[in-house]
Amino acid sequence: MDNIVLGAIGAGTLLLFFILNQMNVLKNDSALYDGGNFVGAAILTVYAYQAGSWPFVVLELVWASVSLRDFIRDVFRPT
Repeated sequence: MDNIVLGAIGAGTLLLFFILNQMNVLKNDSALYDGGNFVGAAILTVYAYQAGSWPFVVLELVWASVSLRDFIRDVFRPT
């Protein structure tokens, strides 16, 4: 897959979930919101690595890690 396409998919995923949150379609503490953020950030981590943009790799790794932590918390939250 072309690196630009990979970056566009990752950025598009993050933007989609951001917009859905801003429009009150998804809440900050929903598994879908945090899962979407994790997927987008993980894709952008790969994109940044392939581009050799190390500050961006660190940013996206942190974003993906926090989103994954929140996703796990959302899934296993007692009801």
